[in-house]
Amino acid sequence: MTAKLLPGILGAALCAASTFAAPLPGPTGFVVSFSGRGTDYVIHHGNRDEPVEFGRPLYPGDVVALKGAGGHIVLSVGGSLPVVDGASGPYVVHKGWRVLPTRLRNLLAMIGSAFARDAAADELPGAPAGARGPDALPPPLALGIDGIADGSAHIAAGPRRFGVAWRGGVAPYAVAVRAPDGRTVVNVMDLKHCELAIASHPISFVPGAYTVEIRDATGRSVVGHFKVDDSLPAVPEDLFPPDTDDDVKTLLAAMWRAHEGPRALRYEAYLELLALIGDPKLDDTVENQIGYLKHVSH
Repeated sequence: MTAKLLPGILGAALCAASTFAAPLPGPTGFVVSFSGRGTDYVIHHGNRDEPVEFGRPLYPGDVVALKGAGGHIVLSVGGSLPVVDGASGPYVVHKGWRVLPTRLRNLLAMIGSAFARDAAADELPGAPAGARGPDALPPPLALGIDGIADGSAHIAAGPRRFGVAWRGGVAPYAVAVRAPDGRTVVNVMDLKHCELAIASHPISFVPGAYTVEIRDATGRSVVGHFKVDDSLPAVPEDLFPPDTDDDVKTLLAAMWRAHEGPRALRYEAYLELLALIGDPKLDDTVENQIGYLKHVSH
């Protein structure tokens, strides 16, 4: 999955607000997802036009519009998920909605800053493609989500859409997961890419310690572990705006676990994000956040 970058968001918006004689009211919504590039859209904010960014706060009076005929942008405002596209026309953020919780605004700002730093790092010159040489050994196999390699990862019990990511080795790969009683509950072979996401059926996880093994075409393998608990530490309730859509709640909870929660819950965040794959309103942001979780484990 190609991760889209999340630029800095809240700081820039607050700087823009400082140019007004009277302070703007607090943000009442934010940008959830969009197709294409942020420059394909525009937010009329006060007396200037600004490009769209993931997670950008929306203020009363903002007008969100497309520059061209294609694409769509999904917003979270007042507990609903309005979609702005060529058929709907511009969307005006009206007064009357409650201001976003401070905890959520801080989370979005932190995510934006992290991705802005990653974007700057990615622009630094690196080794040209193929610099390793044709005879170079493939990189070693390594598990791709924090906490699994050292067994500190925890997830919630119950039926879950299962997935795991890794890097290195030589395709094709095989993945096996063993339950606390030794039963093999996942056994998938001939994988061409360094990720497995089982969408066809959920896997029922019971409390206890699980083992996951990745094996590549050369016979090399890497083994990791995760624990399944009856319950996990709750996400702060003041993270969610009033009447938030359930799927957006899941997304925000996963983002909190990924960026502010304990490192041991990053795998739980990954599985929560996998459960949202296939929702056209959230797919772009879900891909972005999954990319982040795989990136920070390097």
